[in-house]
Amino acid sequence: VEADWAVASAASLVLADVRLVGGSGGAASLSVASGGELSLLRVEVESGGAVSFSGSVSVTECVLTGTDLVGSAASAVLSVSGGTLTGSAVSLSAGSAVLDGSCTLVNSPVSISAGTVSVSACELQSDGASVPLMIESGGSASVSGVVFRSSAGDITVVSVSDGGSL
Repeated sequence: VEADWAVASAASLVLADVRLVGGSGGAASLSVASGGELSLLRVEVESGGAVSFSGSVSVTECVLTGTDLVGSAASAVLSVSGGTLTGSAVSLSAGSAVLDGSCTLVNSPVSISAGTVSVSACELQSDGASVPLMIESGGSASVSGVVFRSSAGDITVVSVSDGGSL
């Protein structure tokens, strides 16, 4: 399914058991307005793309490759449970995120500023090109039961900037 979709405020969209490809820019593009809800259940994205959100996004048992999840408002809420993100990025400049349920992030850094993230029972893998978990000024993270793996030898697994908290 080609994906250039927007979820408006007070609207919801559930995508289950589909493969998203392309879109107008050659990559899947999904946006969720404040008050909107997007649920991805067993969705596969191979061509890359982005999910930008000010509303709520739930990602369950998905396989996302080259897909950036970008939250940009205090109302942004992300939940990732199970599945695998490869060559992707999770970035919150506000809002909150919960990553759990045995999800695996391969070369997919998590960056938080002016928001909160909770990571538990996940595996964060890195080739050394980026720090798997970055907490910027104003960001807060809690980490529990997380396995960090590196294919590049010794790496920094968590970076906490002044004003950030872990």
